Order: sequence, then C-alpha cells, then structure tokens
Amino acid sequence: MIKYTPINYDTEISMETIGVFLIFIMPLLTGYTVREITKQKEANQIETYLIGFFFLFFMQGIIFTVCIFTNQTFAMAGKVLIGLYIVITILYLVLLGFRFIPAHKNKKSRQKMRKEEWVLFGLMIVTFLLVLLRIFLGENAIRTDAMLETVKTTVDSGTMFQIHPLTGQVLESGYITSKKIVTLPLYYAFLSSVTHLAPAPLLYIVITAQTVTAAFLSSALLVGSIFQ
Repeated sequence: MIKYTPINYDTEISMETIGVFLIFIMPLLTGYTVREITKQKEANQIETYLIGFFFLFFMQGIIFTVCIFTNQTFAMAGKVLIGLYIVITILYLVLLGFRFIPAHKNKKSRQKMRKEEWVLFGLMIVTFLLVLLRIFLGENAIRTDAMLETVKTTVDSGTMFQIHPLTGQVLESGYITSKKIVTLPLYYAFLSSVTHLAPAPLLYIVITAQTVTAAFLSSALLVGSIFQ
C-alpha cells in the first residue's frame, strides 16, 4: 500500500521567487549552451530562448518515459533532471567564459532602433504585460482539472501514474501505455518539488506565463522574419 506524504507548501517568498526565476532562466541558459555546441552563431536571443525551451521539454519527455518503462521511481527521475540542469549550468558558465573575453575586446556598436521600431516594440511590450495581467487576475476563477490533480498526486505520493488523481485509489497495473507517454504532469510535479511552488500557482500562473512568453516570442520571430 502506497502511503501519502503530503508536502507543506507554506514556503518563504524568497524561495518561491528563486524557483520562478529558475523556471524562466533555464531555457535561456539551455538555449545558449545548445547554440554554442551546435555552432549556431547566427541565432538571436529569441531563437536562443526558444531552443532552450523546447529542448528542456524534449529532454524531460525522454527522461520520464525511460524511467517509467524501466520501473524507476519519481525521485530517481528527478535526480536525473537535476543532474541535467547542473550540467547545463556548468557548460553555460564555461562557454560564457570562453566567449566573454574575445567579445569584450572586439566590441561593436549596435545599430539604433528607428522611431517606428520603438513604437512597435512598445506596443508589443504593453500587449504582453496585459496578457500576463489577465493571467494573474484570472487565477481565482480557474477551476481545478485532471492536470492539477495529477501533479498534486505525483508530488504528494512520489509515484508516477500509479494512483488515480481524482479518486486517490492505487492502480494495480498503473496507467495505460498511451497515457504514460504524456509526461508533462510529471515534469510539472518535478518543478513543484524542486522550486517548492504549490502546484496551482505553478500551473496556472508561472507555467502559463512561460508558455504565453514562448508563444509571444515565436510570433515576434515569425513577424520579424516576414518584415525585415
């Protein structure tokens, strides 16, 4: 019989702030590392962030899927992901160190933006801030769903797809294979356990804001490619 060990989410604001910062900054560190290793020198900052964002989603899917089908624990999968984060951070610092000195010596002046570009950039930022404000204001109106309950169950029990998130009953054979390969709930549970953020604000504010950010940057990249 699997015993529940609920986690106390009454954490300090400083720890939650660090957790949010980690979630938002890791795609940038990852994208920069992947860009430097693959020699994609022409990639801009938006492309760099998106590369890291999707690379982390890709890696979490591989790690959790392998751990599920090899009967590893949620704690073991979490350790592998933490190890990946540490390796990425170390590689980022090393690559940044190698790039900083020559970049500092051969510093070039950047071309200034035109007035119409400043206007478009300002409208883009205002629109983005309004979208984020809508997310924060609508937090209390959002209903709980199976995703949230699955994340809560994973964090509280330390299991992966072994307990029904709505009934709390232990599943003898676990989830069917088609549901096991959808590992996003496990990834969000990992982020919740590492950052000490409660699942509800993590899913409905932090992750939503990050997803909107990625979608917004993708749209800006597309528009920038069409209108040089």
